[in-house]
Amino acid sequence: MSALLLPLTLSALLAGAPDETRWYDRASCQKGMEAVLSADMDEAERRIKPLEASGDVEDQACGVWLRAALAETQIAVGGRLPALMENRERVLLRMFKFAKVNGPKGQHLADLEIEARMRRVRALVDKGDKGDALKEVNRTKDLLAQRKGAPGTPTQKYVSGIVNGAAANSGFPMRVVLGLAGLSGDSEEGRRHLMEVAKGTSVYRYDAMYVLHHFSRENRSEENGAPVDYSKTLFDRFPTNPQFTYDLAVDLYEAKRCKDSLAVLTDARKRLETEPQSWSSTVRAKLYYITGQCSAEVGDKVTAKRYAELAKAQGFEELEDPIDDLIERL
Repeated sequence: MSALLLPLTLSALLAGAPDETRWYDRASCQKGMEAVLSADMDEAERRIKPLEASGDVEDQACGVWLRAALAETQIAVGGRLPALMENRERVLLRMFKFAKVNGPKGQHLADLEIEARMRRVRALVDKGDKGDALKEVNRTKDLLAQRKGAPGTPTQKYVSGIVNGAAANSGFPMRVVLGLAGLSGDSEEGRRHLMEVAKGTSVYRYDAMYVLHHFSRENRSEENGAPVDYSKTLFDRFPTNPQFTYDLAVDLYEAKRCKDSLAVLTDARKRLETEPQSWSSTVRAKLYYITGQCSAEVGDKVTAKRYAELAKAQGFEELEDPIDDLIERL
């Protein structure tokens, strides 16, 4: 072969070489994750569909995972509507089947079964179905036990972090079912796994950070860190996600930094002014409530009363008492 042709031949071979990057580290998957966590539903669809249609199993794995992540975001933003809850069930079943079919091709693909089962536990707890949730917990526990001591994947560490952390944290909804399955949880191991994932580069890093934020609020300690550190990172990265906006606003309020909290709420408040039906009534109630609380703290009682009444009108039962307390103080 001519020496002049050799570089061209090598370039052609390299150009056609398959991408061996695992799904959770691929740039295309990262872009999809960013769209999902930004609560940009249209952009998320645009990113997910080509991955689902790809002939590459790693792309397909990403498509399956993004569908599950999108289903959770749709519920968080749109509320627990029956259609959204049913969609979550469908995409989790799809993730489970994908893992079963493609697991023999790699442990990182097989580990999606653990995640599908863990996510289904949360879905069943939301429905109040403790019986089936307990069955899924036991299966998840067995799968994690089989993986203990072996090289971990971000998927396995993410699930281990949630299961161990949830079992050891009193405020986590899954805790009761995990306790029934005999899991007391190793909070140190859970935190270590989640920290490792959060500091990594996989698509799981922000999900892990969100869970760490929850644990840091439920159990205040030096080990768990300050809640505001997590919520600020998530808000700065995804300012259009209303849940991240609310989390940071609450953390700043609790740190007696209401001026900063109101500044964080600025864009969300502007959107609600022009599009009052944005997001779900639950999300609106939370944003209105914390705006009212901080407005009262800075001495703006007129604004505080307005937002407290807006919060009350959303009919969110979990905040009913705090909202009533705020109204009475005004």
